[in-house]
Amino acid sequence: MTKSDIIKEYLLNNNEHFSTSDNQAYYIANTKKQFENNRNPFSLKGMNIAYTDSQIKSLKSKSMIWEQYRQKYIQCV
Repeated sequence: MTKSDIIKEYLLNNNEHFSTSDNQAYYIANTKKQFENNRNPFSLKGMNIAYTDSQIKSLKSKSMIWEQYRQKYIQCV
């Protein structure tokens, strides 16, 4: 299973369905980029996008889900 497959499986397992809005496209691209760096893909640090409070809460929630998933399924070297 490749890293890309793991990302796809993670998104599907967590019911992440995205439209093609710019923010969501950036979100997916950032997820893949951060995954390659073995970092939390949902970190808001360094993102040059203005999020609403509800979007920030959503991203923080996803961050917690990601950490649980990463620790369970991804072996960090």
